Amino acid sequence: MGRKLERKIDIGVVVMLCLITPLFAMDPQEHPVTLYSLAALLIFSFILRNFVVYIDLRTRVGSLVLWGQLSLAAVMTLVDQSFISQIFLLFLIGEAAFHRTMLHSCVYTVAAYLSFVVGRFAVFDFPAEQIWEIVIPKSLEFICFFAISYLAKYIAAQKQQLSNAHERMKQASIQLEETTMLKERTRISREIHDTIGHSLTTAIMGIEAGKRLLKQDEKKAEKMLVDIKQQLQIGLNEVRKSVRTLSEPYAPADFTKHLADLMEDTIDRTGVGIAYEIDNLDDKLNGDQAITVVRALQEGLANGLRHGNSTQFQFTLEQHADSVFFHLVDNGRGFTVDRTAPGFGLMGMEARVRQLNGAFQIDSAPGDGATITFSFPLTEGKERIKAGAG
Repeated sequence: MGRKLERKIDIGVVVMLCLITPLFAMDPQEHPVTLYSLAALLIFSFILRNFVVYIDLRTRVGSLVLWGQLSLAAVMTLVDQSFISQIFLLFLIGEAAFHRTMLHSCVYTVAAYLSFVVGRFAVFDFPAEQIWEIVIPKSLEFICFFAISYLAKYIAAQKQQLSNAHERMKQASIQLEETTMLKERTRISREIHDTIGHSLTTAIMGIEAGKRLLKQDEKKAEKMLVDIKQQLQIGLNEVRKSVRTLSEPYAPADFTKHLADLMEDTIDRTGVGIAYEIDNLDDKLNGDQAITVVRALQEGLANGLRHGNSTQFQFTLEQHADSVFFHLVDNGRGFTVDRTAPGFGLMGMEARVRQLNGAFQIDSAPGDGATITFSFPLTEGKERIKAGAG
């Protein structure tokens, strides 16, 4: 589940608890100040862990926070003269089922139900038989809420797996595209070799025959030379056609829009925030430069999400004078640059930039996210496109 959707759910939970709290007044309460104080403290704990100091409930600290919140809710049941405190317990069960393992969330659900049972016995003066008639059917509510929450977790995990599979297919498609282009270029180079080889061989043989005919029949020799010229012209046209195909730069159509679409797709699929500013560099980059920028952005976003658990990115691609500057920052957990061996993706990224006579740098520190910066001269790209088109 993306962080964006998770935040919306967190907001919904806080709003619901705020709306439910006044319902305590529907029944006479012996200790209203204590009850409302506990409810306010519990709601504040939700706000604190979700919006002020984000705590991942899948971690050990998150587990301690969940049990602490359950303790507050359990105390509420000891002073609540109604069944409203049960709703607080159900919300906590839902969060435990969604974020913790099956075993942990089962134990948590049982503890929540037992606290509810103890609270009902402590508050109501009904005979024990009548109390059990109330609390035993209530167990079905706890079980159903736990099951629904866990099912929601399973569905979200399946959706995430499908999204990851789609991303792998997308990357495989890009690799297939590059492989296909390399094969096509190899095929064209072979065609050049075969075409010009055939044309030149035919022309050489024709010239030798024309030299012999020149002394015997000038008109026939002249016609043979005209045929040889046509043959050479056809061969030359084929070579020019193949060279023109090879010299066309490999760059996505609508380069600027391609980058924007890449980031918007990442936002939609992961829920992260990406603030970006991109100068219009359409038709200004050659194929190597364009593919370097695209692959660097893909790799930088993937690393930030996969390894850094980043939730926010800032990306700028700017042209200053005759150079292009790439700058990508994330708010992930960071790493020590000198002590971490770069992965294959980062090494490939740096190699591409170096091939463009550019400068490449990674800055990071534990807890401070990571920054990828590089630049390369734009003038070389223009000259190369011009040379290829000539």
